[in-house]
Amino acid sequence: MKEKICLNNGMSMPLIGFGLYRIEDQDTMDEAVRCAYDCGYRLFDTAQMYGNEALLGQALKNCGIPREDIFVTTKIDTRNMTPAALRESFQLSLQRLQSDHADLLLIHWPGQSKNRLRDCWKAMSELCAEGKTRAIGLCNAVPHHLQWLEDMDILPAVNQIEINLHNVQENLSRLCAQKTIQVQAWAPLGRGDFSNALVQQLAAKYDCTPAQIILRWHLQRGIAVIPKSSHPERIRANIAIGKFSLSEEEIRQMNAQDAYKDTSHNPYTYDYEKAGD
Repeated sequence: MKEKICLNNGMSMPLIGFGLYRIEDQDTMDEAVRCAYDCGYRLFDTAQMYGNEALLGQALKNCGIPREDIFVTTKIDTRNMTPAALRESFQLSLQRLQSDHADLLLIHWPGQSKNRLRDCWKAMSELCAEGKTRAIGLCNAVPHHLQWLEDMDILPAVNQIEINLHNVQENLSRLCAQKTIQVQAWAPLGRGDFSNALVQQLAAKYDCTPAQIILRWHLQRGIAVIPKSSHPERIRANIAIGKFSLSEEEIRQMNAQDAYKDTSHNPYTYDYEKAGD
């Protein structure tokens, strides 16, 4: 299994990253980042909305991790979805991260305004041209969002979407692949419910954890993942997936577990302006 994937702009991105959602204090961030780095994680995923960019920046400094050794993703908050606010807020993100660039900058929620999304995408493209970010992409983008951007000078390199056994996203993943957009799964383990009988059966068969079965399922489908945990044993297990491979039939059976259920906003209809977010 490849450790990195080549994005559509030619840069490489680790297939397995470390999610930082809900890590809210410096000691926990330091411990999690140190453990993750020592285990082999090189992609760290944060966001303006998480409120922990500064914690990550300081943790990298506290742990003595060279910036050139890692891949940092952050995301533009819905409150900053105008070109001017996007640029200003991203500069503040870089200050909090103690870095002169991001490796990947994403729009967290595209919303339902075509003009607003295109205007912000132009601002993101300018930041990319200026070297402030090495790649740009989207979170929670569905077909109409991708269509709105298909004539832009720079296409999304990544679409980070919810994918897990409750929300398999076969059609959207296939569309992204056709457009050479790398899919990256947030909440790849769902909400930590490993009671699924098929997953339990496969974990016993391959002598691994249920989480490792689910992560292997993602990777064999060509989907990058950003599992999150602050527990050292889970951090280690989530990257030490092992060398086993699921059969095509087992992949098909896992795909069939789909409940078509979003655990957050419905990206097809969610408009943060109307929601007041």
